[in-house]
Amino acid sequence: MKAIIFCGTNPHKFEWVKNKVRSWKVKIIEDKEEISNENEEFGLKLVTRKTRQKDTQRAVQLIPSLDVFVAASHERTNWAAGLGLPMFVLFPLIGTFASQNFEFAQRQKVVYALDSPEKAKNLGGILRSLRQTGQLLQMAKNGFGAHSITGIDTAVAYFIKASKC
Repeated sequence: MKAIIFCGTNPHKFEWVKNKVRSWKVKIIEDKEEISNENEEFGLKLVTRKTRQKDTQRAVQLIPSLDVFVAASHERTNWAAGLGLPMFVLFPLIGTFASQNFEFAQRQKVVYALDSPEKAKNLGGILRSLRQTGQLLQMAKNGFGAHSITGIDTAVAYFIKASKC
C-alpha cells in the first residue's frame, strides 16, 4: 500500500508531519511546487502547496491515483458520495457541518468511521478485511454515479439565465 498525506499550506505543519513519519520504514518523497517526482516510487508522499487554491489543484490532480481516502468529515466528503472514492472518517467530528456531512455519507454507505484510536492504528487491517469481503468495492459502487456532479455547470447555467432576465 502507498499513502499520500495532504499537509496543507502551513510549512511548519508540513515539517511537523515529516518529522513524525521519518522513523517509518517506507520511502518518503516530498511533493512541493518546486519538486517534480511524478514517476518516482514511494511508500509515502507528503504533499504541500503555498496556497489553498494550489493545494486543492494538486489534490484534484491526484484523485485519479487514489483508491480510498482518510479525512475529517468536511467538504471533501463529496469525493466519496460523488466520485466513488471510499472515505474513512476521522473522529471526533469537528466543525460546523461535520456531523451532517458524515451522516449524509453514512446514508450513502460510502464511509467507514475511524471512531477510535484502535481503528485508526489498524487501518491497514481494516482495508484488507473490507477488500476481502467485497465491502470496499461496494462502498465505491455506492458513491460512483449515485449523484449528479455537475454542480458548477448547473450554477453557471442558472446565472447566465438569470442575467438575461
